[in-house]
Amino acid sequence: MAAMTEKEKRDHIITSIKENMFVEAGAGAGKTTLIVNRIVEQISHGIRPKEIAAITYTNKAAEELRTRIQASLIKEAKGNKEISAVLDEVDSMPIST
Repeated sequence: MAAMTEKEKRDHIITSIKENMFVEAGAGAGKTTLIVNRIVEQISHGIRPKEIAAITYTNKAAEELRTRIQASLIKEAKGNKEISAVLDEVDSMPIST
């Protein structure tokens, strides 16, 4: 099997919504963006925020992740009933250290 390109790896993380993932990379590699995109993808496919857990290294990173997820979901909610219906649930989503 050929090694995956960086884009293929990122796409796999975002679109394999039924698998658990551990994302590890250096500072500035785009981990938060990747995780936000994955969670938005999961929610747009009907997975409830309370069924998704995200664990970070710091409280500051956890709050940043929650803020970015909410902003992304608000943007995606236009025309997407799945997302609009769960926007208020994001505050109770388990994002912690």
